[in-house]
Amino acid sequence: CFPYKTCCAQLRRQTSGFTPALWTQSRAQPIVSQLAHIIGLRCWLLNCMNRSENMRRIRGKGTLPELCVYELLRERRFRPRQNVRELPGQPDLVVSGLLCVFVNGCFWHQHVGCSRSVVPRTNEEYWVPKLEQNVRRDRRQRRVLRRMGYGTMTVWECELHNDAASTINRIVRRVAKLRSK
Repeated sequence: CFPYKTCCAQLRRQTSGFTPALWTQSRAQPIVSQLAHIIGLRCWLLNCMNRSENMRRIRGKGTLPELCVYELLRERRFRPRQNVRELPGQPDLVVSGLLCVFVNGCFWHQHVGCSRSVVPRTNEEYWVPKLEQNVRRDRRQRRVLRRMGYGTMTVWECELHNDAASTINRIVRRVAKLRSK
């Protein structure tokens, strides 16, 4: 089982349409930069522009952590289905028709105790309800899936960064346990 960072590097090469230079470029940026410098709001405005660009590029499916879990499971001879629309919550992966795996980002799904799950200090009145709503929706969807007879499992982004092999082993053990029932 190769490490998470190696997997991510390989996937980045495969999806080579995006480069860091393209991420930061914007046609309007030079004009806005000049105007902001004149007004004296350059720092604040550029930070807002960068944040807006970053948030715009975040995807809901096909993320690097999700693709890495998928590839690591395929190495173990599993054929997980991705983003199954027929199931509530559209799980990221369904392994052997028994286990629904959600690969969650620590920030978006508020991983308790993780340093990445910090609520932004700007615009807290927007972020706090939004992130709480994500957590409530996750719980509700998992409850419905368990009632339908599926096992559910959450894989956190930080777990993949720390030790991807043990995370995949945990999924494999859970599938084996569900098969034995």
